[in-house]
Amino acid sequence: MRTKKRLAGESLTQQQFADSCNINNIVSDFNRTGRVPIHKGEAKYGDFSEVGTFQESLERVEAIKKDFRSLPAKIRDVFKNNPDNMVQFMDNPENNEKAIELGLYGNVEKKKTPAEQIKEQSDKLEKKKDQLNKEIADFEKTKDGNPSK
Repeated sequence: MRTKKRLAGESLTQQQFADSCNINNIVSDFNRTGRVPIHKGEAKYGDFSEVGTFQESLERVEAIKKDFRSLPAKIRDVFKNNPDNMVQFMDNPENNEKAIELGLYGNVEKKKTPAEQIKEQSDKLEKKKDQLNKEIADFEKTKDGNPSK
């Protein structure tokens, strides 16, 4: 004998899926199309507003491939002639030094340490001081050599 139990509160059953879950409808669809509905994986959620259109994505991929093909053969060999390997390499910040060595960042200066920055500023100030001292000496010579003063 079967007994029914009434649960209190609102039902959690989502009735909008009733038709797609009905076995009679599934078999009917299979008979008509020859295909069984397959769950294609987990849903992805996020802000994809910056992604752009499918066409824009294809154009970006083609641009990357074109840029990769324009690199010297030695550099392409480093990445086994695969632009995807290069993109993954460039995405990793730990590879920045190696990318600079390979010339992938163009003419990028290596970031200086604070000590190097201080030394550079000190050298600039020293040059400026020497230039000013030379100008003062030249001025003194003209002043002393001028009989009108």
